[in-house]
Amino acid sequence: MRKLFYLLCLIPCLSWAQAEGVNSHVTVHVGENRLADLLTEEQQKGVSRLTITGTLEQADYDFLRGGTLEKLDTLDLQDAYIDTIPAGALDGMELYLRLPKNIEYIGDYSFSGECEVTGKFPFRGVYKGDVKPYFFAGKNNPELINIESDACSSVYSKDGEILYNINYYYTDSENLHIQDGTKIIHGAALRGDGFPLPYNLVLPESLDSIGDYAFSDIIPIIATGFSTKRDYSPGGGYNRGSVICEAKEPPAFGEIGKGEFLGSFSNLYVPIESIGKYKEARGWNLFQEISGLEYLADGIASTKSSQKTLVTDSPEYYILKFPLETKSISIYDAQGRTLSNRSIQKTELTLAKEGLPRPYAIIRVCYTNGTHETIKLKP
Repeated sequence: MRKLFYLLCLIPCLSWAQAEGVNSHVTVHVGENRLADLLTEEQQKGVSRLTITGTLEQADYDFLRGGTLEKLDTLDLQDAYIDTIPAGALDGMELYLRLPKNIEYIGDYSFSGECEVTGKFPFRGVYKGDVKPYFFAGKNNPELINIESDACSSVYSKDGEILYNINYYYTDSENLHIQDGTKIIHGAALRGDGFPLPYNLVLPESLDSIGDYAFSDIIPIIATGFSTKRDYSPGGGYNRGSVICEAKEPPAFGEIGKGEFLGSFSNLYVPIESIGKYKEARGWNLFQEISGLEYLADGIASTKSSQKTLVTDSPEYYILKFPLETKSISIYDAQGRTLSNRSIQKTELTLAKEGLPRPYAIIRVCYTNGTHETIKLKP
């Protein structure tokens, strides 16, 4: 009778499910009373899943990470009214965390483990070392979906136009593709990621903008082994990849943080006719080196000609014999500036060496069948 009376008194504040004789699941509403006052000592030691409604304050976060909830592995805040998780709020705790539906911001170093997003995706701070949580959209999320590939797991808007987060896998692929159709990379999307140095990050032609701190606080990681699956070759040299942006117009770039910026250790490859624009564009102009992506395209069969131009080198001239009739021929210098761009139908072309720029010229040939070829010539 006393036990029944005790339970009835606690029902307004707490409920739990029995599991193997332990109160493993506790639900508590935090409002007028603080969390420390609502959990008994026995529950603190035995609870593995804690569901909280109401609003948490700093004292509640201090209590959560204070060491008394030693068996806690799941913290469910889905129905709590919390728009901000403060910096360091759950620092040192590795959890399965269900975020509040109305969450907007997660502060620096807040927690590690797995993070289920139940509402909109929050803007987030940075994490310590490699403890960034594994973010994913809950199966009933009304706004977000998870998209899986062999190299990463990504969180997108349901229309596929906004990328919110990437969780990398270490595979034998040398390219991490942002999917075609992506228009926006959300603020802090890659923030604090450990970026594998040999990989290329490939941004699609559809991209319009990159949010604040999306490429900031990156941790360069030296990966071992040799990978062969690729449609772009690594552009940064031995054991070093690059960023490849297929958009002809430089996407708008947001704020850049004070930590390691992706461009500080990566080369950038863009459409050759757009090199000048990227060199002047905010954010993009901070990359180590900017070159034409055609140099790397050794596996793009849909656009690259399967046949090669025969180049004859004489003392004063280059003679180019094309495998197909050309549609247009463009000539660029090493900085990507356009020197000549002509619509011309030819199967052979002679170029005087004295008219070519130093240290080399880049000849871009577009054929009538829709393929193209890039040729590098020294004067």
